[in-house]
Amino acid sequence: MSLTSEWTQDVGGTATKLQYHATPGLLAVGIDEDSAAGPGVVFLWASDGTRMGTLETTGSLQRTEYHDRAELVFAVTDDDHVYAIDPETADLRWDTQASAVAAATDETVFLRGGSTVWAQDVESGTRRWRQALPDTVYGGSTYVDGTLFVQVGEWQDEGVVAIDAASGDEEWYYRPGAAENVLVGDHGIYIAFDDEDRETELASLNSTTGVEQWAYDTGRSYLSAEPTESAVYLRKQNTAVALNPVTGREIWTSEEYYDFEELLVEDGNVYGCVETPDLHDYSFVRLDPDTGRTLWEIDLKNQTWSTAGLTADDGDVYVGTDDYHDDEAVLYRLNGATGSPYWEFPVDETINDIAGEGDPVLTLSSNTLYAVDTETGRAAWSFADESLFVNLAADRRVVLAGSGRQYVLDRETGAVEATIDTDGPVTAFDGALFEADGSLVTASPVAERPGAFGGVAAEKAGSNTKVYDDTAEVAGETGVYDEAADSAADGNPDAGGDTAEAQNTTSTVSFCPNCGTDLDAFGDVNFCPECGMELR
Repeated sequence: MSLTSEWTQDVGGTATKLQYHATPGLLAVGIDEDSAAGPGVVFLWASDGTRMGTLETTGSLQRTEYHDRAELVFAVTDDDHVYAIDPETADLRWDTQASAVAAATDETVFLRGGSTVWAQDVESGTRRWRQALPDTVYGGSTYVDGTLFVQVGEWQDEGVVAIDAASGDEEWYYRPGAAENVLVGDHGIYIAFDDEDRETELASLNSTTGVEQWAYDTGRSYLSAEPTESAVYLRKQNTAVALNPVTGREIWTSEEYYDFEELLVEDGNVYGCVETPDLHDYSFVRLDPDTGRTLWEIDLKNQTWSTAGLTADDGDVYVGTDDYHDDEAVLYRLNGATGSPYWEFPVDETINDIAGEGDPVLTLSSNTLYAVDTETGRAAWSFADESLFVNLAADRRVVLAGSGRQYVLDRETGAVEATIDTDGPVTAFDGALFEADGSLVTASPVAERPGAFGGVAAEKAGSNTKVYDDTAEVAGETGVYDEAADSAADGNPDAGGDTAEAQNTTSTVSFCPNCGTDLDAFGDVNFCPECGMELR
């Protein structure tokens, strides 16, 4: 059975690009310059395919961008032209020669081209100022509190220019040489160095003056900096470090582990993959962002390669490993609060991606997508093709890009509901699949209630993927952790302990994940003496 479409619209010319913007609910369709109607852009309401209008352009569409503060959609073409479009009417408000939109506010749009940046009025497009930069733009541009920060230079010789957003005057220019990365954001401005003179160093700039506030030497190691409002987290040789963002002084240093292979920071949560003194043995740890103490730790069979759910304190954390030092890679489902494992699921190759939201959980190796039952950890189904890539994993369907084609699969059963062989563009966002075949653009539901359609549901269909028997011994059979041994620790009612022999890999927590009480002084306890939380 084929996938049931929500709507189809003829755009009058061969479609070359599809770009969806959830706000304000627009689908921008680029029209081939060789078509009678091209080059141009057709704007459709994503909800029902209603044609809002057509923009004639002088070049082929490269991309469209929606800037919410300016409330404008910008179309950028390959002949360095930028068009400002009213998203409510699809009418052209103004256009100009430019390579890109650098940033936008509710009053001003900042444009750039070559080594020049300038400002234009949001409503009229009137130019307010124009400023020559000391070098060509390299990297991004960021607007923060009345200042436009523009990254310039080249690889391993980057710099940043601060420009007064109201006047266009250059406030300062910082380019010390040998800078290999510039991080500009709401949490500050940081420059990473890696050369013989400065070795590996992280410097913080004063956003008002451009003067170095502090510099921190990390030694000769790869620098991975993750700045937040409260700290800057980075790897220093074999350990993880948290720095005060104002002074650059160490808040804490985690020296408990042999080697930090990877440091992950998500919404203030700090995780890491560490190698143990016994080479090729690894652990996945969660650290307290304020103290650096280990909240929990679990042994892994290989090095971390993919993760999901790192922001969920009380939800699930999924960790996928590579297959370098063992015969198989493994997907782990962990309790986010305690690190207790629910199950582990082995696959043949390195795990490249994980879609942890929804049931079943999806994990992708290079050529195979596995669907894993969230409760039991058993394989539900698998799908194989060369060079697979997950475009969208919704609660109802999965959109995959394979070798020269795309597939739409039922998430529960793995049934192939559609195979897309069109040479036209295909994109999937906000619970909907948009595809173009010649001049016809079709929208179909992927989620049960696609946000792109305003919550419209559609009918299910299909069948034809390999499904595993729960009782059979198959590749990808899962070791599920015994409920009596592990589930009491995390209060998980779903960790089925009756499907496999218990695995004794749970790590003992060193302090209470609920109140932070140091548990080392109390010996081997099953609950926190201070708050009463069950620990295992």
